[in-house]
Amino acid sequence: MYWQWIMVFRINVHENTEMWIVGYTLYIV
Repeated sequence: MYWQWIMVFRINVHENTEMWIVGYTLYIV
């Protein structure tokens, strides 16, 4: 049960980080 929540949490953080990087890159360009 805990490992499933951790996996979902990590996936969400990873996706949010990618979107932040893309948005930041587009903002600079």
